[in-house]
Amino acid sequence: MPGDSRFEAGKPGGTITVAYVGPCCVGVDNNNPMDQGGDYEWTHLIMEHLNTNAVNPTTVSKNPFGGLYGGLVPELADSWEIGADKLTWTFKLHPGVKWHDGTPFTADDVKFSFELCLDPKIGTPCYPSGPLHTIAGADAVIAGTATDLTGVKVVDPTTITITTVAPNALLPFNVQDLFIVQKASVSKIPRAEIGKNPYWSTPNDASGKGGVQGTGPFMVSGYAAGQSMEVARNDNYWRSKPFLDKIVRREFKDISSALIAFEAGEVDVTYITADDVEKELASTVGTVLPGPSGVDLDITCNPNKIADCAKVEVRQAIKYAIDRISILKSVYHIPDPHNDLNCLYLNPAFNPEDVTKYGYDPQKAKDLLAAAGVDPTKWGEVTFDTYYQDAGSKSAMEAIQANLADIGIKVKIQQMDSASWSARYYGAGTAPGESQLSLIGGDGGPAAGGYGATSLHSNNAYPKGGNGWNGFHWTTPGMDAALDAVKAEFDPEARVKLLQNVCKIDSESQTYIQMWATTRYWMVNNRVGNFVNTPGPGMGNYYKAAEMWYIR
Repeated sequence: MPGDSRFEAGKPGGTITVAYVGPCCVGVDNNNPMDQGGDYEWTHLIMEHLNTNAVNPTTVSKNPFGGLYGGLVPELADSWEIGADKLTWTFKLHPGVKWHDGTPFTADDVKFSFELCLDPKIGTPCYPSGPLHTIAGADAVIAGTATDLTGVKVVDPTTITITTVAPNALLPFNVQDLFIVQKASVSKIPRAEIGKNPYWSTPNDASGKGGVQGTGPFMVSGYAAGQSMEVARNDNYWRSKPFLDKIVRREFKDISSALIAFEAGEVDVTYITADDVEKELASTVGTVLPGPSGVDLDITCNPNKIADCAKVEVRQAIKYAIDRISILKSVYHIPDPHNDLNCLYLNPAFNPEDVTKYGYDPQKAKDLLAAAGVDPTKWGEVTFDTYYQDAGSKSAMEAIQANLADIGIKVKIQQMDSASWSARYYGAGTAPGESQLSLIGGDGGPAAGGYGATSLHSNNAYPKGGNGWNGFHWTTPGMDAALDAVKAEFDPEARVKLLQNVCKIDSESQTYIQMWATTRYWMVNNRVGNFVNTPGPGMGNYYKAAEMWYIR
């Protein structure tokens, strides 16, 4: 914000061009906030949430927000507090916020956004819908038997209350990923058409009218399907008037072509993968800005297809068999890696002293398989699939392939586009997915709004999300109770001990076989000032200070 010593003074004017491409993103046509995936970064320039994440105020290179998460901070809501009943939260909204068309943002928009997210008619479940099922009345909306979310009530234009069915200290985290949309315009779209409606990409005129509405620092001002989307400065942005006139997002089929455009001066910001980092560190045009992604890289082993995967010894054996430190050094170019995971939490504060740790130990892996009476050579050739299509991910999978071969597991690698992989992994309708082993980006804990409650709890609201596969759900002894205890604890310090218990159970069960917490990289032209890059590309909801970006 203006006056913040972490930022350069900045100056108004100019346009930058960005290439959000690679594992972080889907493409310029994906601007539906109800089904965001990796394009969260882009849509957050246009739309906002009740709250967001700050990052620690340390200075790293040209990044004024280097470091890891610094906790939840206000966005459209100035404050939130729990009532004496430990069930009802009161959110006070920031006064005077306007939509791009100049009309007031109010609590009615917030209630509408919650109800839209949970409505089964919109098709693919809204990204944060799983954690939201703790709100009173949510299950009825999810089931399609009600449209009014009774647990969310409008008190006045700047006050809303959210009541949960049981005490839920994590509610502010649960709601953080819900984009707030404008009721007046979005309510005109039939619910069944929400997913594919052109509204989400429709440009506005110079006055901010006629197109998709948001409260963010930029508004959609141009769009060419499959080619580009353009956003223009929102002069009435509630934080401060942005410096940049426009940001143009160009479509690229792959990271390599985007990087060529970057080096030619046609692109100012692009995602790069670990295999490009060493070369780009020598660039005189731009700067490599690494950041923690908040995403765990996991291997999943589907017991629907490989029955032995239901045995904890098999999942532990797979983890012991993989030389994670060597992969982090050789593939991801991390000289002294500390981001290999014991459980889903990277944060050392959440890892107790007695957490199960997994060094590289192929003999122990073999002993575990033998103790479980499992001979993986009988599995035949197993398909090891992923939606990560970059060369670095392939190199990591090849190293894993070699490690698994040492304990008798033969795999073939299959890199797929996101849509094809999703169909293979989740299946369709009541038909289960076909995946056997998969490399996926998993729940990074608090970054995902629930400290693992969605991915590890057996009572997940949607059969296609979180815990397991369509047709199969994990039930880990003690895990549900451990997660419920975290949710019920309102003292943050006491909650740390409970999170350690979750980590300990998870480290032993390896429901998702956690490999490492990924580092992701931006490549940013040196002419761009105040670019906030942490966490790394594609993470999602954090304050990126886009109104402060400027051209030096």
